[in-house]
Formats: sequence, structure tokens, C-alpha cells
Amino acid sequence: MAAKKLPWYSRYSGYRRVAGSSPRRTIRAAITAVILAAIALVILMVALYKTGHLTHLQPKVCDVPFSPLPLTQLPLLPSQNSGPAMSKVRLSVSSPEASSPLTQPLHDARPEADCWHVSALPVHQSFNGVFEDVLTNSKKETINVRTDQGTFVGEITPSSPLYPRSIQAFRGIPYAQSPTGENRFKPPQPLTDRKPNTEYRAVEFGFDCPQRSLRTPQDEDCLNLNLYRPHYSDDGPVKMADMAKIGGNDTKLPVVIYVHGGGFVAGTAKERNMASFVAWAETPMIGISFNYRIGALGFLPSGVAEKFGLMNLGLKDQQFLFRWVQKNVASFGGDPDNVSIMGLSAGAHSIGHQLISYAPANKLTQDPPPFQKAIMESGGALARAVFNPTHPLNEKQFKEFISKCGLEGVPDDELFAKLRALPAQKIFDAQNFLVGQYWSTLQWPFQPAIDGAGGVVPDLPRESWAKGNVMRIPIMTGFDTNEGAIFVPTQSSNMSALNNLMTSLVPALNETSIKLMDQLYPNINTTDGRSLYTVALPKGFGTQFWRLDDAYAHYAYICPVLQQASLASVSTPKTPVYVYHFAARSAAYGGADHGDEAPFVAHDMTIIKNYKGLNQTADAMNAYWTRFAAFGDPNPSSEQKLAGVTGNMTWTPFVDPFSQSTSEKGQVALFGQGNNERMGMVGRGNPGVPAQMTTMNDRQKAQCQFWWDRVIYSEGYGNGSLVHPAGIKAAGNKASNGKATLP
Repeated sequence: MAAKKLPWYSRYSGYRRVAGSSPRRTIRAAITAVILAAIALVILMVALYKTGHLTHLQPKVCDVPFSPLPLTQLPLLPSQNSGPAMSKVRLSVSSPEASSPLTQPLHDARPEADCWHVSALPVHQSFNGVFEDVLTNSKKETINVRTDQGTFVGEITPSSPLYPRSIQAFRGIPYAQSPTGENRFKPPQPLTDRKPNTEYRAVEFGFDCPQRSLRTPQDEDCLNLNLYRPHYSDDGPVKMADMAKIGGNDTKLPVVIYVHGGGFVAGTAKERNMASFVAWAETPMIGISFNYRIGALGFLPSGVAEKFGLMNLGLKDQQFLFRWVQKNVASFGGDPDNVSIMGLSAGAHSIGHQLISYAPANKLTQDPPPFQKAIMESGGALARAVFNPTHPLNEKQFKEFISKCGLEGVPDDELFAKLRALPAQKIFDAQNFLVGQYWSTLQWPFQPAIDGAGGVVPDLPRESWAKGNVMRIPIMTGFDTNEGAIFVPTQSSNMSALNNLMTSLVPALNETSIKLMDQLYPNINTTDGRSLYTVALPKGFGTQFWRLDDAYAHYAYICPVLQQASLASVSTPKTPVYVYHFAARSAAYGGADHGDEAPFVAHDMTIIKNYKGLNQTADAMNAYWTRFAAFGDPNPSSEQKLAGVTGNMTWTPFVDPFSQSTSEKGQVALFGQGNNERMGMVGRGNPGVPAQMTTMNDRQKAQCQFWWDRVIYSEGYGNGSLVHPAGIKAAGNKASNGKATLP
């Protein structure tokens, strides 16, 4: 009798016949079914992500510049075309290798908050390398651009739900010689091996500069840039319509150069999604991102480095990139006379230094400045202590670095020759040790330092501003509500936590200052504290978290940003300064954290496309940012208003909040206020207000006045090595070993 014929699905579903079945065949069928189910699930997930239905599941990017776990314990997300691999880490109270300073977490971060850790900041660009290849055509049309440095072959990314405008991308272009071998620990050198008639492929990202936090391809040979520009349709009328937006076919495009953050010890050019920034720009423009040397290779402040003129090499890399843009951007259709520099965190600190370096009084160069506008997000020259190279902290960290390199006792005149001869890994290991050793103290190694007249940091930034030795150009700057959240301890409930934190950072705070600080940032156990800190604490956080965040945010970011804006607003000749405040909340820490504005400025649809309110906020922010970059004014022109462009808010220039001359003092553009769409089950319902103007209140003024009056405590004289303000003039730029307690 013939066997009963089985249904068609038996070969896939593990269907088992009653008689004559084979266990081996059944196992094969089961395995096949699992594989097919997995493939179907992957297809479904990709489809949902492309349509925006899974963006709320995308994990928040960690905001710490090195991994709290050893690299061997970090699983990878696959990457393509040299795009950044992403390490998923769980920040926890204790490290698996507590005995090793390299494995210490920044602080007792939120136990259950999973993050994608790519660099020191929310590096949403990190997804760009993956999404460009997975969610768009894998084989792209190429485009050639001829320059004096050679002919570069880029690729065209067609318009899509991610990019409303097609983009031409040129990646991994070198802008200086490889800083390796004899060029290690030397200023950047011009390229000499590039020929105009030679063709260079520029479709993949170049190496990232060496750092602990990434598992992307890294190498000392990392001085490269990425350039993005609009791709106009081959259809004549469409192209003419696009070009008409900027005045005609012969109009050169505005240029925006992005300077990445990362505390000067981490970060990459891929931090900001400049492809998206350009694709969404209301005015067609060119976007450029680049790597510069970080860590020991870029910043090794010491008396020895000062002696041989080897200070602030990372900042000098930035200046070399600016010169490359001046020489070459016209070949890409860019306008070298309409350049804006934009940066976040350490990138903003860098720009603050560049504003001083290129001031006429510094006499850095006889050439016109290589940029005309500046955008500083969560940072500036006043936001970080800047010491002399011989400051005790710099010398201590330098000696520890040299010791870890095995060069202790080497004479000064031989030291850098020995460093250049070391295996690269020896330097990286020493660098990473110091980063881990000092990170949680916030006394970070490998920072910019004063290098004197004609240098990049000629004086204390505060002194340069006081003397008016700063470029007078339009400035946009601002901050996020909860700038301190990623830096402060999350589980502290001790009422003395604030005093302990701030006196460790600013040893000169005396009893009078501490009492005033307690009034400005009242304890949560008091009536004032309960009325002030009303936002629910994230699960597992200590009762002092919002108080610590509030104080540190003002000390390290918000008030330095506002102080620089105030000084710029009263400068002569006057140039406009526009200040923003980003307030849309996210789930990781429950607030608007350091760097959270990044995907909104870039209009990064891989992050925001599923949220109506955040879409509106991104529409507004990208429009205001790109208008400022193009014209020096974020507000739409009368013609643009008639055309119905994004942004009904009139962004008023900032005026010193203590000025007596105007009723418009202290006005700030507020973006995303009330939005909680990224708060998971807690919110995801309130779109908030995309953009509105607000004014600093009395409490905010008092808080910033407190820190402005005490900036001397940290800038140039901090970390227990202080001089009294009366002694500043006599001390000049020399570090003092004397200590003083100031009110």
C-alpha cells in the first residue's frame, strides 16, 4: 500500500508522519523552519524600521568618552564600508574589573540604561554608515571632482525617506601628511605626494584617530575629511529650480565645517550626520566633517612640549583643515568666503579657542580668517579650565604618561625622538591608562593649554575676552536643560552630595560660597527643593540626582555658554549672538542631556522620524541652523517667509541679561519644550512646542552670576593650585603653587 502523501509544508514545519518518519529528516525540517522564521523576522524588522515603527526602540547613545568595560567584553554590531562598529555597553555601579582604572565607569550610571556607545557624545552619525548601505541602493552612481590635490571619486546617495535631497559624498580625503613616524608629535605637514591627474577613490570613511572607546578602524594616519554636497537632478528644469534657490547656477554654496567633540580624548568625524544635515538644509550647502589628533598624540601639555613648540597639535590640525578648505572647496562648488564652523562639546571648546587664535591681536596669520560664522553647541572657550603647560596638574600627568611609556629619566632633548620611535601601541596603552585614571575626577588629561602669543591659545580665554582679543563674527551658541546628567553620580541620596562634588572640582569654594550654592540649588528635602525638582526620578536614581545635575550643568556648560554670549553681545564692534536652549526629554536620564540636540540639528531621520513633535522640532532647528550658516542670521528673509519656509519664531539676538540698555536682555530660543515623545511608556504623547522665545528668569541669572563671579576658581588656577585675583597680574601666565581660599 502506498504511503500517504504528506502536505507541502511538511518539509518546512517539522511535520512528522505517524509511520516511517525519519528523526534525521525531522531535525533537518525543524532547523529549516527556524532559519526561515528568522529570515522572515529580519525582513519584517527592516521593513518596520524603514517605515519608522521601530525608532522608539533604538537605544540612546552613551555620552561618555571611553568604555567602562574592557574591549574584549564588548559585543559588536556589524558595520559596512568601514562604517563605525558600535559597542553595546551597560553602564553599571561597579566594573567587572574594578582593580583596573581603565575599566572604571564614569560614575554610578543608571543600572538599566542600555546604550550604543560610539564616542563621547550622542554620535547619531554612527548609524549613517550602516543606513546608507542597508536602506539605500548598495551600488551607487559615482561622481568625479578634480582638484589640485587630485581627482576624487565620490558616490551619489539618492533621495529617500532619510534624505529629501540626493547627496554626493566624498569620504576619507586626506588633508595633511600622515602624522606617523617622524611626523608624530609634530605640527601637521602639507601633502606632497598628490598629483592633479591622479584619481583617488573617496567612497569609504578613513581611519579614526586612536582612542579607547571605539572599535572602528583606527590608525595614527587619521587626518582625513568627509565632504557632502547636494546632487542636482540631471533633469534640466529640476536642476534650475534647485539652483534658483541660491540665486542661479553660478552661485557658490555656503560651507559648514563640523568639529567633533569627545573631551579631546575621543570622538570622530562621523559623530554628526552631516549627510542628513546637508540633505535637509533649506539652503543648498556643503557640509564637511573631519578627524583631528586627540589624546596624547594631539594634546600633551608640559614644559618640554612648550620648549619645542609642540603644544595643541590637535587644534593645529583643525587650522590645517581650515586651510585645506580655503584651497580646495571651490572645486566642489563651495564658497571659501562663506564658511561656518560648528561644533559640539569639545568641538565647541575648540571653536572658542579658534575665535581667539584668529583674532587680529594674536597675529597668527596675515591671511583673512578662514571662517566667517561660528556655531558652538554646549561649549566654548570659557567652559573648560585652560592651564599653562607647566601647571602642576599638566606636569604630573605628563610624567605619568612618560613613565607608562617606559621613558622615565630620558633627557628632555631626547624625549620626543624616543616617543617617535616607540611602537604605536605603547603610546596608546599609556594614553588609555591616564584617561581611565583621571576620568571620574573630571581632571581630564590631554587638554589644550596656553601656548602664548601667536599660538592657538595665547592667553586665558577669560583674559582674551576681557581685552577684546576675539574675532567679531556672528555666533550661535546654546545648551541643553540637563547638561550635567551624564557626568554626575546617579544614585546619591546623601544631602552632602552636592558640596562633596563641587568642592572636589573647585577646592577654593569656601563656607560662604557653599552656603550661597545651597540656596541656589536647594536640597530636595527642603520645601524649596521639592518645589524646584519636580520631575520624577528615573528608576533606580538617588534623590540628589536632579540637584547634582542642575549645579554641575550650570558650572560646566550652561553658565560658561551664557557668559561667552554675554561678552560677545557687549563687544565692540557689535556682532549678533543667538542663544538656544534645547529641552526635549529622552528616556535614558529623563531629561534633555548633553548632546541630545545633535540629531535635531542634523534632522537625522533614523532617530526622530517616528515622532510628530520631534519632527517639527527638527524641522525648525535644522532650518534655523542652516540659515545661520548660510547668512549669519537664523531668521527667514521676507522672500522665504512668503515662500512658506519653516519657522514662525523670530529669533532675537541675545543681550547681556544684566544690561540696563534694553528690555530684550537675556532672550533665548527654546526648542522642544514639553516634548516627551522619547520617554517610552512614561510619555510618547506630548509633542511640546517646537520653537519659542523665552527670557532668563531671576533664578537663572542668580545662578550664572554665582559661577561668573567664581570663574577664576577654575580657569587657569584650579585643582588646588590657585592664586588670588589680586595676584593675577603679577603672576601673569605662570602657574602658582600657592593656594588661596576665595569667597
